[in-house]
Parts: sequence; C-alpha cells; structure tokens
Amino acid sequence: MGSFRWAQALALSRRRNYTAGMEGETPEQQWNRLQREFLIEVQEAHPNPERAGCPDSKVLRELAARSVRFESIEDDPDWKHAVHCGPCYREYINFRDGEYQSKAAAGGE
Repeated sequence: MGSFRWAQALALSRRRNYTAGMEGETPEQQWNRLQREFLIEVQEAHPNPERAGCPDSKVLRELAARSVRFESIEDDPDWKHAVHCGPCYREYINFRDGEYQSKAAAGGE
C-alpha cells in the first residue's frame, strides 16, 4: 500500500473512528474497510454526476489490476482523479474487488 493512500485512510479513520471494531482483522481486511469508508467520503464530497474529466472504465480496471499486483499507482494522473471523484472511485473499488476475487479463485495470495 502506498504511503499517500495509507496516510489518507489513516487520517480519515482517526477523524471518523473507523478503526473501531477492526481488532482481529488482517491488515488487508483493515485496508479494504478503510477504502470503503473513504469511498463514502469521496462520493459525498465529489459526486461528479456528469462524470466530467473521468477516465474510461478500461483505465480504472487497469488501475485496479495494478493495485492488486501491488504496483504503485500514486503518481498516475488517472488515480489522482479517481480519488477525488465519487463515480470513478466507486468503479475502481468494484474492479479492485473483482481482481481480488479472481486472484483468490486462481489460488493467488
């Protein structure tokens, strides 16, 4: 997980106390929970109903795949857009969850 993303999620968790109830969760489960909570915040703060400036789904799917492979996406301009756009971040999370499920089904870690 990149330090920027972790810092964002940690700041959010401290502000909203999203870490309550995380005892017993793996770091990956905690990270996934924080990302879902961040999604709620992004959707509220940046609804972007017109999808102005949004990358297409193929780009968001590739960002998700790179993230699951633990490749850095922090400096990618499309990632920077997605974390400030409710619809894009939601789509990214959905793609990322699908990538994790595919990886698990294939026997990956």
